[in-house]
Amino acid sequence: MTFTSSIAVSGLRARFSAAVEVIRAARVEATGARNGIGLVKLMGRHSGFVACHAALASTDVDLVLIPEVTAHLEGERGIFRCLERVLDRQGHAVAVVAEGAAQELFAATDKAETADRSGNARLKDVGVFLREQITAHFKAAGRDTTLKYIAAGTWRVTRARGHGRQHRDVDWPVAWPLRARADGAGHPQPETGGPH
Repeated sequence: MTFTSSIAVSGLRARFSAAVEVIRAARVEATGARNGIGLVKLMGRHSGFVACHAALASTDVDLVLIPEVTAHLEGERGIFRCLERVLDRQGHAVAVVAEGAAQELFAATDKAETADRSGNARLKDVGVFLREQITAHFKAAGRDTTLKYIAAGTWRVTRARGHGRQHRDVDWPVAWPLRARADGAGHPQPETGGPH
Protein backbone atom coordinates (compact mmCIF):
# COMPACT_ATOMS: atom_id res chain seq x y z
CA MET A 1 0.00 0.00 0.00
CA THR A 2 1.41 3.35 -0.99
CA PHE A 3 1.38 6.44 1.20
CA THR A 4 -1.30 8.08 -0.99
CA SER A 5 -3.61 5.07 -0.88
CA SER A 6 -3.18 4.72 2.89
CA ILE A 7 -4.41 8.32 3.30
CA ALA A 8 -7.50 7.49 1.24
CA VAL A 9 -8.15 4.33 3.25
CA SER A 10 -7.71 6.12 6.58
CA GLY A 11 -10.18 8.82 5.42
CA LEU A 12 -12.70 6.12 4.55
CA ARG A 13 -12.11 4.50 7.94
CA ALA A 14 -12.78 7.82 9.69
CA ARG A 15 -16.09 8.28 7.84
CA PHE A 16 -17.10 4.68 8.54
CA SER A 17 -16.25 5.10 12.24
CA ALA A 18 -18.34 8.29 12.25
CA ALA A 19 -21.31 6.33 10.83
CA VAL A 20 -20.96 3.76 13.62
CA GLU A 21 -20.83 6.54 16.23
CA VAL A 22 -23.96 8.16 14.77
CA ILE A 23 -25.77 4.82 15.09
CA ARG A 24 -24.65 4.53 18.70
CA ALA A 25 -25.92 8.07 19.34
CA ALA A 26 -29.28 7.06 17.86
CA ARG A 27 -29.38 4.08 20.24
CA VAL A 28 -28.76 6.42 23.20
CA GLU A 29 -31.59 8.69 21.99
CA ALA A 30 -33.92 5.72 21.54
CA THR A 31 -33.22 4.20 24.94
CA GLY A 32 -33.79 7.58 26.60
CA ALA A 33 -37.54 7.46 25.91
CA ARG A 34 -40.29 4.90 26.36
CA ASN A 35 -40.93 3.36 22.93
CA GLY A 36 -38.08 5.42 21.52
CA ILE A 37 -37.10 5.00 17.89
CA GLY A 38 -33.79 6.19 16.45
CA LEU A 39 -33.84 6.63 12.67
CA VAL A 40 -30.48 7.20 10.94
CA LYS A 41 -29.98 8.02 7.26
CA LEU A 42 -26.53 7.17 5.90
CA MET A 43 -24.96 7.57 2.48
CA GLY A 44 -25.72 5.00 -0.18
CA ARG A 45 -27.55 6.13 -3.33
CA HIS A 46 -27.42 2.77 -5.11
CA SER A 47 -25.77 0.47 -2.59
CA GLY A 48 -26.37 -0.32 1.05
CA PHE A 49 -22.75 -1.26 1.74
CA VAL A 50 -22.10 1.50 4.29
CA ALA A 51 -25.48 1.11 6.01
CA CYS A 52 -25.12 -2.69 6.34
CA HIS A 53 -21.54 -2.71 7.52
CA ALA A 54 -22.02 0.18 9.94
CA ALA A 55 -25.05 -1.62 11.37
CA LEU A 56 -23.06 -4.82 11.81
CA ALA A 57 -20.12 -2.97 13.35
CA SER A 58 -22.29 -1.09 15.86
CA THR A 59 -24.41 -4.11 16.92
CA ASP A 60 -27.12 -1.58 17.86
CA VAL A 61 -29.40 -1.74 14.80
CA ASP A 62 -32.74 -3.53 14.61
CA LEU A 63 -33.74 -2.68 11.01
CA VAL A 64 -31.65 -1.80 7.93
CA LEU A 65 -33.13 -0.56 4.65
CA ILE A 66 -30.94 -0.66 1.55
CA PRO A 67 -31.56 0.15 -2.14
CA GLU A 68 -30.97 -3.45 -3.23
CA VAL A 69 -34.02 -4.76 -1.35
CA THR A 70 -37.63 -3.62 -1.91
CA ALA A 71 -39.18 -2.16 1.23
CA HIS A 72 -42.82 -2.31 2.37
CA LEU A 73 -44.49 -0.23 5.04
CA GLU A 74 -47.43 -2.55 5.73
CA GLY A 75 -47.71 -6.30 6.14
CA GLU A 76 -46.16 -8.95 8.35
CA ARG A 77 -42.69 -8.31 6.86
CA GLY A 78 -43.15 -4.55 6.59
CA ILE A 79 -41.36 -1.73 8.38
CA PHE A 80 -44.23 -0.96 10.75
CA ARG A 81 -44.65 -4.55 11.94
CA CYS A 82 -40.89 -4.95 12.41
CA LEU A 83 -40.71 -1.84 14.59
CA GLU A 84 -43.78 -2.95 16.58
CA ARG A 85 -42.16 -6.32 17.36
CA VAL A 86 -38.88 -4.72 18.40
CA LEU A 87 -40.64 -2.15 20.61
CA ASP A 88 -42.71 -4.92 22.24
CA ARG A 89 -39.57 -6.94 22.92
CA GLN A 90 -37.09 -4.31 24.13
CA GLY A 91 -38.91 -0.97 24.44
CA HIS A 92 -36.79 0.89 21.87
CA ALA A 93 -35.60 0.45 18.27
CA VAL A 94 -32.92 1.74 15.90
CA ALA A 95 -33.41 1.77 12.13
CA VAL A 96 -30.74 2.64 9.57
CA VAL A 97 -31.66 3.62 6.03
CA ALA A 98 -29.36 4.17 3.06
CA GLU A 99 -30.30 7.37 1.22
CA GLY A 100 -31.33 5.47 -1.93
CA ALA A 101 -33.46 2.87 -0.14
CA ALA A 102 -37.25 2.57 -0.29
CA GLN A 103 -37.66 4.92 -3.28
CA GLU A 104 -40.49 2.65 -4.44
CA LEU A 105 -42.60 3.77 -1.44
CA PHE A 106 -43.14 7.25 -2.84
CA ALA A 107 -46.45 7.76 -4.64
CA ALA A 108 -46.46 7.53 -8.43
CA THR A 109 -47.10 11.27 -8.66
CA ASP A 110 -43.91 11.94 -6.70
CA LYS A 111 -41.75 10.06 -9.20
CA ALA A 112 -40.98 13.04 -11.42
CA GLU A 113 -37.54 11.99 -12.65
CA THR A 114 -35.28 14.98 -12.44
CA ALA A 115 -31.54 15.00 -12.59
CA ASP A 116 -28.89 17.07 -10.90
CA ARG A 117 -26.11 18.87 -12.80
CA SER A 118 -24.09 15.64 -12.96
CA GLY A 119 -26.93 13.72 -14.57
CA ASN A 120 -27.71 11.63 -11.47
CA ALA A 121 -31.38 11.07 -10.70
CA ARG A 122 -32.59 13.18 -7.77
CA LEU A 123 -33.69 10.89 -5.00
CA LYS A 124 -36.61 11.60 -2.69
CA ASP A 125 -35.64 12.09 0.96
CA VAL A 126 -36.45 8.67 2.38
CA GLY A 127 -35.43 9.67 5.91
CA VAL A 128 -37.98 12.46 6.22
CA PHE A 129 -40.61 10.29 4.50
CA LEU A 130 -40.07 7.41 6.94
CA ARG A 131 -40.04 9.75 9.93
CA GLU A 132 -43.47 11.08 8.92
CA GLN A 133 -44.92 7.65 8.04
CA ILE A 134 -43.68 5.92 11.21
CA THR A 135 -44.91 8.75 13.43
CA ALA A 136 -48.35 8.75 11.74
CA HIS A 137 -48.63 4.95 11.98
CA PHE A 138 -47.97 4.77 15.71
CA LYS A 139 -50.19 7.78 16.39
CA ALA A 140 -53.07 6.13 14.50
CA ALA A 141 -52.45 2.91 16.46
CA GLY A 142 -52.68 4.86 19.74
CA ARG A 143 -49.13 4.01 20.76
CA ASP A 144 -46.97 6.78 22.20
CA THR A 145 -43.52 6.78 20.60
CA THR A 146 -40.64 9.22 20.39
CA LEU A 147 -38.76 9.23 17.10
CA LYS A 148 -35.36 10.90 16.70
CA TYR A 149 -34.16 11.33 13.12
CA ILE A 150 -30.46 11.83 12.40
CA ALA A 151 -29.19 12.46 8.88
CA ALA A 152 -25.46 11.87 8.61
CA GLY A 153 -23.91 13.30 5.50
CA THR A 154 -22.33 16.13 3.66
CA TRP A 155 -22.79 19.71 4.76
CA ARG A 156 -22.17 22.75 2.55
CA VAL A 157 -19.57 25.08 3.97
CA THR A 158 -19.14 28.59 2.58
CA ARG A 159 -15.92 30.52 3.10
CA ALA A 160 -15.16 34.04 2.04
CA ARG A 161 -11.88 33.97 0.19
CA GLY A 162 -10.34 36.80 -1.76
CA HIS A 163 -12.91 38.59 -3.89
CA GLY A 164 -15.47 35.79 -4.02
CA ARG A 165 -17.05 33.05 -1.99
CA GLN A 166 -15.93 29.48 -2.25
CA HIS A 167 -18.23 26.51 -1.62
CA ARG A 168 -17.08 23.05 -0.71
CA ASP A 169 -18.80 19.98 0.67
CA VAL A 170 -17.33 18.62 3.88
CA ASP A 171 -18.09 15.34 5.63
CA TRP A 172 -18.22 16.26 9.31
CA PRO A 173 -17.49 13.33 11.62
CA VAL A 174 -20.72 14.10 13.48
CA ALA A 175 -24.38 14.40 12.57
CA TRP A 176 -27.03 16.82 13.68
CA PRO A 177 -30.70 16.02 14.22
CA LEU A 178 -32.59 17.83 11.48
CA ARG A 179 -34.73 20.72 12.62
CA ALA A 180 -36.46 21.86 9.40
CA ARG A 181 -33.86 24.10 7.75
CA ALA A 182 -32.40 23.37 4.31
CA ASP A 183 -30.32 25.31 1.83
CA GLY A 184 -31.57 26.09 -1.67
CA ALA A 185 -30.35 22.75 -3.06
CA GLY A 186 -32.37 20.78 -0.50
CA HIS A 187 -29.37 19.78 1.60
CA PRO A 188 -30.18 19.68 5.33
CA GLN A 189 -28.32 22.27 7.35
CA PRO A 190 -27.62 22.18 11.07
CA GLU A 191 -29.05 25.09 13.03
CA THR A 192 -25.72 25.60 14.75
CA GLY A 193 -23.87 26.19 11.48
CA GLY A 194 -21.45 23.33 12.08
CA PRO A 195 -18.50 22.87 14.40
CA HIS A 196 -16.32 25.88 15.15
